[in-house]
Amino acid sequence: MKPLADVLGNMPQAKDWSGKIDYSTRPKLAYMLPEIAIKNLYTWAKDETVPAGLGDGVQIASNEHLEQERKAMELPFAASEMLNDLLKIGQFYRNNPILETPYTMTVPNMVAREQIPEIGDMETVLVEDASDDPTVPSGSAIYTFYRQVSSDQPDTWVKEEQEEYYINGIEPRIALLTDTTRTFTLKQGIITQQVTRRVADFTGLHFAVLLPKYHEITQRVLARVQLFTVNVLLTAQDFAELDSTVPIWIEQFKDYYYLNKVTDYTSEAVPCEAELIKLN
Repeated sequence: MKPLADVLGNMPQAKDWSGKIDYSTRPKLAYMLPEIAIKNLYTWAKDETVPAGLGDGVQIASNEHLEQERKAMELPFAASEMLNDLLKIGQFYRNNPILETPYTMTVPNMVAREQIPEIGDMETVLVEDASDDPTVPSGSAIYTFYRQVSSDQPDTWVKEEQEEYYINGIEPRIALLTDTTRTFTLKQGIITQQVTRRVADFTGLHFAVLLPKYHEITQRVLARVQLFTVNVLLTAQDFAELDSTVPIWIEQFKDYYYLNKVTDYTSEAVPCEAELIKLN
């Protein structure tokens, strides 16, 4: 259903269907909707990288005629956790998170390793970004330098240990782009650059925030729902201009209605069925 606040705001543009009701079939009145329960669950997709139930919400319809509980919506995306006011998305994981080989020196990359001044005859070095080494797809590595005694043998570096980052197969996410900005320092090897970007936020997408904001009127209507099922005669233009955000006025009932559904439309000469939810 659309936020009913939008529908009520379009009262001045309401469509008058007073002359379109086909009373050869008696209208039906029900006090429940088949797709609505007392507890209507709105959930984000499950994802092991975020806490269970993050961002989920419940819309309550205090109507004794309804079933107890149903899943109203499950989004195809997982929610996103916020950490230090930033969006937390686990994009990579380490195959080997702890390098255990002792080392005596740290350099940022492979170029810096080759430029170490006055290196000892045997030195163990941690290279923070060893991706220039074809055997290290990404991450850090530890190498030991061996100076050869014989002048006819080249000095050598031996890789002792490495870590690798793997893409974790992250699913698409949704976030709100805010007007708040943060400045970050990006580093690749010995190159650093400061960039300023707008911050993405998820807190405004929690269903606990969205439902009260956009469906507070819907909740009140559902608590005393009246669903009319009537046959109507619609022209081709009527059908083409159907808009569920525009209310329907029926003079005989002296009420405005939300257009929930139209089914089995074929032509203006054949009645089709419409579901109307009373707004007043």
